[in-house]
Amino acid sequence: MHLWQSALERLEDYQIRKGLIPLLWCVAKLLLLYVFVNDAMRSIWYLNSTTDPITNGHNLGIMVYTVLCFAGSLLALIPKCTLLGSFLLMVNLMAQSLYHLVTEASLSPGYEAASILGCILMIFSAEMQRRFENSQKKTGPILCDGLGFGIPGLYSRQGMLALAQFLARVGFCVINVGHAYVNYVRKGSLIMVFFNAVISIPVLVGFHTRLFAILMATVMWIGFYVNYFTLLDDDRVFLQEYVWFKFAQTTSITGGLLMLALQGPGSYSVDAARNKDD
Repeated sequence: MHLWQSALERLEDYQIRKGLIPLLWCVAKLLLLYVFVNDAMRSIWYLNSTTDPITNGHNLGIMVYTVLCFAGSLLALIPKCTLLGSFLLMVNLMAQSLYHLVTEASLSPGYEAASILGCILMIFSAEMQRRFENSQKKTGPILCDGLGFGIPGLYSRQGMLALAQFLARVGFCVINVGHAYVNYVRKGSLIMVFFNAVISIPVLVGFHTRLFAILMATVMWIGFYVNYFTLLDDDRVFLQEYVWFKFAQTTSITGGLLMLALQGPGSYSVDAARNKDD
């Protein structure tokens, strides 16, 4: 913990923050959007390989999804269009999950989508905070009266921002615990379940959020490679599909967690209640 505090103090240096922080924000956003670009590329590959006409309802839906993935990702990279791009990606993701729920009666896509939705909410909340800071000429956590103890009410703009930040943390914890559960079901190992649960609780409640966001990203990559090597003896087709999608998903969640580490947990958190941001 002492080393972490020293690193945070070092980052307070203006010259370091001036060059490093914008670079980290850019890297986080690129990592976060990777899953959408990856999905769009896979959709293009499918449309090129299928013999069904493009006017087929299923293929037409895939084409619309692909266009929205590219458009939303591009707009999210443009500062003035970030909110619009985030909204397009959010609508696209929810439509895809609803489609799978109706056609396949499966909640699995929704479970996967929770983490990606958390990533989108991080982009959304980061842009909202940037605009708020520019309008108020102040930086740092956004706090206002509302629910007491400096916690904003949901009726306020700041409250909606804090809610988006909280829901993003929920999304990260859902996929983190989900990965641990899958590992337990496949191999009966409680080690990853323990580590994922220990990491998820502080992120969910917003306690030492920046530190545990980085630890969660580390644990997720460890879990990814553990699952990869335990699947080597299984169906190769399934393994290829797993690696293709899970790598993109883990990369994007890493971007979202990096954003969380850069931005902080927001007002609905233990860190805000104790007036610390570490």
